Amino acid sequence: MTKFNSLFFFFFCFGLYSQTTISFRQLSVKNGLSQNSAISIAQDKEGFLWIATQDGLNRYDGNNFTTYPFQYEDITKPNYSYLGKVYSFSDDSLWTIPINKKLYHFNSKKNAFEEKPLSFALSSFLIDNKQTKWFGSFESGLYYQLKASQECIPIRLPFSETSTIFDIKQISTKDILIAGSGVIGKVDSKTKIFNSFLKNSTTLNYSSITEDKDGVIWIGSYGQGVWIKSPQSDFIESLSKIFINLDIPENLNTQAVFADSQNRIWIATYGNGLFLIAADRKKVTHFKHSKQNPRTIHYDDILSIYQDYSNTIWFGTDGGGLSYYDVFLEKFIPYMNSQTPEAINIDVVRAITKDQNNSLWIGTSGKGLTQFNLTTSEWKTYTKSNLNGLKSDRIMSLFSAENGDLWIGTQEGGLYLLHPNGKLTSLLANNPAHPSTIWRIFQDSKSRMWLATRDKGLVKVDQNGRFIKSYEHISRIGSNKKCSMRTICEGGGYLWLGTDYDGLIRFNPELGEAKYYTYSNSKNALSSNQIKSLYYQKDNDFLWIGTNGKGLDLFEVATQKFRNFSEKEGLANNVIYGILKDSAANLWLSSNKGITKFSIPKDFSGETTIINYSNYDGLATEFNTGAYYQSDSGELFFGNLDGFYAFTPELIKSNTILPKTKITKLDVFNTPATLTDSLQLTHKENTLTFHFASLQFSSPGQNQFKYRLIPHDDDWISSGSVPFARYTNLAPGSYSFEVISANYDGYWNPTGDFLNFDILKPWYATHTANFVYFILVLLFVFWLYIFFLGRINYRLKQKEALQLKNINDYKSKLFSDLSHEIRTPLTLMSIPLEQQMANKHILIS
Repeated sequence: MTKFNSLFFFFFCFGLYSQTTISFRQLSVKNGLSQNSAISIAQDKEGFLWIATQDGLNRYDGNNFTTYPFQYEDITKPNYSYLGKVYSFSDDSLWTIPINKKLYHFNSKKNAFEEKPLSFALSSFLIDNKQTKWFGSFESGLYYQLKASQECIPIRLPFSETSTIFDIKQISTKDILIAGSGVIGKVDSKTKIFNSFLKNSTTLNYSSITEDKDGVIWIGSYGQGVWIKSPQSDFIESLSKIFINLDIPENLNTQAVFADSQNRIWIATYGNGLFLIAADRKKVTHFKHSKQNPRTIHYDDILSIYQDYSNTIWFGTDGGGLSYYDVFLEKFIPYMNSQTPEAINIDVVRAITKDQNNSLWIGTSGKGLTQFNLTTSEWKTYTKSNLNGLKSDRIMSLFSAENGDLWIGTQEGGLYLLHPNGKLTSLLANNPAHPSTIWRIFQDSKSRMWLATRDKGLVKVDQNGRFIKSYEHISRIGSNKKCSMRTICEGGGYLWLGTDYDGLIRFNPELGEAKYYTYSNSKNALSSNQIKSLYYQKDNDFLWIGTNGKGLDLFEVATQKFRNFSEKEGLANNVIYGILKDSAANLWLSSNKGITKFSIPKDFSGETTIINYSNYDGLATEFNTGAYYQSDSGELFFGNLDGFYAFTPELIKSNTILPKTKITKLDVFNTPATLTDSLQLTHKENTLTFHFASLQFSSPGQNQFKYRLIPHDDDWISSGSVPFARYTNLAPGSYSFEVISANYDGYWNPTGDFLNFDILKPWYATHTANFVYFILVLLFVFWLYIFFLGRINYRLKQKEALQLKNINDYKSKLFSDLSHEIRTPLTLMSIPLEQQMANKHILIS
């Protein structure tokens, strides 16, 4: 037998019963971090995570890193360390101390850091609740600066005025704790008088200090472990004297001590990994890196600890980037083949069971049978090469009998019994009438043993596995295939048989009678003839049917009607390999896309609840046929291509902490734009891409988004986990882009982020242009008025002239006519007169 003492397997064994295992995930240069020495960590008011590394200060939004050009000191010795710092405080300010030991404040409006001049080299920094600034220096002690002052006032220290201050914290009494070289104590926040926790002077350097919820002060030191100051004592004592049951080495090079929100104490060491003291102070867990398990702490040199607003705890390592722990991600206990010892195989799992001796048995397709003793952590894989009599390494089914025998169903190798003494008995072999491939081994309520086989249909055997009868005759009439029975369950006095090709069979074992349910196009019929799994729900006589490609069928036995649930209704996948039920009547389904929690009201009066854990933070995507099992204590097991998962459904908790949402970038035609409160864009800058982030970092790929552009969009648009939205050819106007997000467990924060902006009209459509256009129109109208008025006057003058001409003409004609009328008689009169006057013979008297 192989004994494997990896920390992972300790967690795994423990997790099967409590599901309180702690495992760590990583954030490193592979994800975009600028450098793998994570020296200091902080989170700002908006929710961004800041990570100080040797080469760059990183701002992380869950999707991308923005790196600011600072370098940070990372000097760690057995009796001291010089480390750079990044801080965030309750006044929403962000500060950093890079390698030059100066202090810089982040100006968010300018997106830049500004230096705050000091006359000494800075080692640590604090802003307390009264906005008093506290400065820890290198080799010149402690200073403070009142809110309204620019003067740095030194604090008198009792044993050394030249101490380096490594850590400064404010505690519940509002007093200030300091830890430094040869100095440990507190400063009264009102009097500014320092009180030492030491009876006498010391050369011991204290690295870190924190207070738990009970008022106990925990102190880390370089080379001499952890120290304690209880509220009842004025002086510090070693951890071993206060908590004698806690087995922690006294020579630890402690870089940080931290009390988390659950009142647990984390101790970060240089070279010896991480220690965790439980909240009840009765247990210590030691975490160290193991290359065989990617979920251990990722480096044993740990420099910093930080807990963010979502309660994720971050550990900055000196070479492995950041390790982080989120309790809400520990839903499924992974057990992967890559993490097992050499010669132990648990990949391509096809069957799982647990025996009375606290051993798990895992059947694989081609790699034999593996035993894991949960009590001793011993492993062994049985194959044809080391188990005498085994003829097939393809283990398709397992059953643990009350007498201790392990029933083993193989592919092309028949049935075996592995007895508690290690002896293997071969059954059903070398007889053409007996099955060679056993998909499922089932014991009914009357202790009868049944085999679902590929080549002989349903087979009945006795308690010793000896052949009794094959029920090949219950194969569907007219089928050209052999009746391959995939699975069996019992309910309502019947055996329910799921077949590979012939649908569902209800079999009466007393009478040997069968009733067939096959696929048809009818709404109330079976959705597929290919069945992978069955589960009978006794409390309401529901038969649940997992199909190969059509989702989950519900057969209501009372009404003889089928209902189908598929991807359309919200399932992650339509291939249902396994169905198990928890104590709350929820169904748990394995598929090609993870694990699904499925629940439906008894009377169908409410909505069906479907939660898909699809590729859930490393959860295997593709599970496997037959690889599901429920223990007597309620643990569920699902096997996949790489191993299997174990979990207790009642212990799975959802993360209800609402994520903060932030718009991180705006691209205008793929060119970044500056985000301001009064953003104005030209009419040509009307194709925009909004980038956003959900600032919940432990599983950012599972965060979800909804967005809308007011007034462009009538309703919210879901983008799933895609963290950007693009709009093209927006018309000029005023807009507001809004985005909200949900965490990996689907809890939405209705308060998101928004950006108001204007797309300006072109110059020819502005108000000024419109005014000019108005004036021009008025001038044009006036010109038209003058023009037409002139035309009218001209025509009037023409008409008047014509009238005058007509009058003159009339006058002339009148005068002419009058003259003619007058002249004619005169002429008539003058002619004779002229004739008489011309007559010389007439005498005038």
